Amino acid sequence: MKNTKRAIIEVAQKFFSQKSYHKVSMDELAKALNLKKPTLYYYFKGKKELFFSIWKESFESLETYIYTRVNAKISPDEKLKEFIKAHLEFVEEHRELFLILYRERFDFLNLGELKESLSFNLGEDYARFVRKFKEVIEEGQKIGLFVNVGDPLDIAYYILGIIYITAWRWLAGEIDDLSSQCSSIVSIFEDGLFLKKKGGEF
Repeated sequence: MKNTKRAIIEVAQKFFSQKSYHKVSMDELAKALNLKKPTLYYYFKGKKELFFSIWKESFESLETYIYTRVNAKISPDEKLKEFIKAHLEFVEEHRELFLILYRERFDFLNLGELKESLSFNLGEDYARFVRKFKEVIEEGQKIGLFVNVGDPLDIAYYILGIIYITAWRWLAGEIDDLSSQCSSIVSIFEDGLFLKKKGGEF
């Protein structure tokens, strides 16, 4: 029984990573699994519950993968570097999970009714994830490692935006080695983009 449920999740994960939520049907899942459709509904009330079960499991994998590594570092600057590196390496190692997590996240205007219909809110999971990263930025600003150029939450989202766009470029074949981009991203924050002239002016 447990193996059947796991098989459903694993096959559905492949389908949801290849196509959006709206384009996957329970009929094709049942056919791929060689199961009768009622068997799927025995384990999951419907496609919504199945999708969000996979989403939540995928997100927890991402969160554990990243923060286990980040929390092993001591200083905020090392935590920041590890956050970026771990995020990119997660995408490389778990391509399907990344597609499930972020294809639908960018399409949440169409999935709003799904969030309301379930007992948990994916937005809350993601907000918790970002808050942890924001705390790293706050700590760095507080002890003078990071320049206080703005709200730590905004900065956290800026960095995440760079990570996600870089990941999508890799998925599109524009980048060969995703994890190698870590040093370039970090250097933007360590060194900046503007060339300073004498007297500290740009």
